[in-house]
Amino acid sequence: EIVENPDSFVTADPDMALALLDQKHAGKKPLLITNSEWVYVVEMMRFALDRFLPGSMTFRELFDVVIVGARKPEFFSSRNPFFEVTSDDGLLRPVVGPIRSGKAYLGGNAAGVEAFLGVSGDEILYVGDHIYVDVKISKSVLRWRTALVLWELEEEIAAASQRRDKETR
Repeated sequence: EIVENPDSFVTADPDMALALLDQKHAGKKPLLITNSEWVYVVEMMRFALDRFLPGSMTFRELFDVVIVGARKPEFFSSRNPFFEVTSDDGLLRPVVGPIRSGKAYLGGNAAGVEAFLGVSGDEILYVGDHIYVDVKISKSVLRWRTALVLWELEEEIAAASQRRDKETR
């Protein structure tokens, strides 16, 4: 249902694609790590990012590595294997050796990501939207720096502000 009608479920933000592109141009290595499945990720990223990127650039070029079906929080502490996504419909091939830039993968583990990046611990800034899976586990197990995206707070802060305005009248 979401893929068929993303406008009803996703708030597209043109600045997000450009902010990620700025980070890439500044030498950072943006990665997409999600528990979602490949076909869903492709459709959502096309909707949320591709249309805001310059020329014919796609989310696949924006992110140095895309990892789907990550199985977080296990991703952060396991040694699960990586499988390369080799086609648009999600055909997989086992990975022998390290992961590489410009590729999409299923599964895997954080140690493989650290090896790919050549950094570890607090040299990594991990941005997520789930306080337990994306922040607590990655921070406590790996010591990654973490940031949490909380869209819901905007509405709560606005409602609290309106309530406070009414109370002071």
